[in-house]
Amino acid sequence: MHALKDYLGEETVNQILRDMIAAYGFQGPPYPTTRDFISIIRSHAAPEYQDLITDLFEKIVLFDLRADDSSYRQLPDGSFEVTINVAATKFEADGQGQDTTVPLDLRIDIAVLGEEDEATKQPAVLYMEKQRIMLQTQSFTVQVPTRPVSVGIDPFNKLIDRNPDDNTRRLGDEGVVSELTGSTAGENALQTGP
Repeated sequence: MHALKDYLGEETVNQILRDMIAAYGFQGPPYPTTRDFISIIRSHAAPEYQDLITDLFEKIVLFDLRADDSSYRQLPDGSFEVTINVAATKFEADGQGQDTTVPLDLRIDIAVLGEEDEATKQPAVLYMEKQRIMLQTQSFTVQVPTRPVSVGIDPFNKLIDRNPDDNTRRLGDEGVVSELTGSTAGENALQTGP
C-alpha cells in the first residue's frame, strides 16, 4: 500500500478506501474479496498505472535494484553535477520457488542524498524524482545545490527488493571528478567531465 500511495497519491488512496467502505462496509455475505478491492483501485488509477497494480496485487513481483559507482563534480556556480549509475532487474515468481526475469518499464525514484539529519537520522533529500527505468543499467545526470553524500534507486525501499541494502551508495572522495581536467580523483570513479 505504501508503494501504491507513492505512485497514485495519498488522497487517491484515501478515496479508494472510502469507496471500498461505502460499497462494502457492514455488509453481510457474500463478503468482498481482493478482486473487489483491486477493481476499485483500478477505477481510480490512470492507464499508465494499470500494469503497476497488476504487479503489486496480482503477481509475485520482485526487484533487484542497485546503485553502482557514481560520481560528482563541483560546478563554477558552486552547485554539484552528479552522475548516478544504477542497475535494475525485475523478476516474476511463480509461487513454486522459480523466478523469471521479465521486462522492466517502470518509473522508479532516483535520488541524490545529503548529510544525515541528527534529529531524524534521515539523509537530506537533495534530489528525488521518478525516472523511467527500462534497461538493466542506466545513468542519470542531475544538478544539486549542495555536496552530495550518496545516491540511490528506490532509496526508501518502496518496492519489494531482493537486497534493499544496495539501493544506495555512498559517494567518497574517489567519486569526485576534477572540474578542471574532467579526470577522476580515484580509479573507481566514472569520468563525467568534458
